[in-house]
Amino acid sequence: ECGKCSFDQMMQERMQAEVLPIGDRSVVGGFHLAEGIYYHEGHTWARPEHGGRVRVGLDDFGQKLLGKSVRFELPNIGHEVKQGEPGFAVRRNGEMARVLSPVDGIISHVNEELIRHPELLHESPYEKGWFFIVEPTKLRGNLKALYYGEEAHHFIQEEREKLLAMADGDPRFAADGGDSVEDIFSEFKDAGWSQLVKGFLRT
Repeated sequence: ECGKCSFDQMMQERMQAEVLPIGDRSVVGGFHLAEGIYYHEGHTWARPEHGGRVRVGLDDFGQKLLGKSVRFELPNIGHEVKQGEPGFAVRRNGEMARVLSPVDGIISHVNEELIRHPELLHESPYEKGWFFIVEPTKLRGNLKALYYGEEAHHFIQEEREKLLAMADGDPRFAADGGDSVEDIFSEFKDAGWSQLVKGFLRT
């Protein structure tokens, strides 16, 4: 009964409070990627951790796509999420985007600090800006369907090319070595919220 032992309970408490350090990072087309993390096509990420649990968040491309004036609606503890189906919601200026979960599982922890301080997502999307932790139910199969390593790099590069095409070659979206636009939605004059959400978050 590992889940009932004092050590496991201590680790659960630490998981909620601790900011997990991310090792190597890279920049692809102006967007930051954290190594050792699995990426979903809907721009969420999954990181297997202690006890087989999985931490979930929104990648750098996703947080820049939605911008800074957002608030979150996270699932309750005990809620079941499914890979490729809406796992949480983001709201901005009266608009809402449903964001896909990268894995199947049962919610065991929710980042309450992120709800109180949404800016954490933009300051630290792979550490302080995580959304929830799940007890996975189909982890091995789920991970096979996600991007990892070089595959993740290629995926983000393709997304950057698609974004550049939507922006009609606007040089602000053409960053190669440096950072990309911080608030993509606010920079698009013609593309609406629904177009960006459907095109990149796949919802």
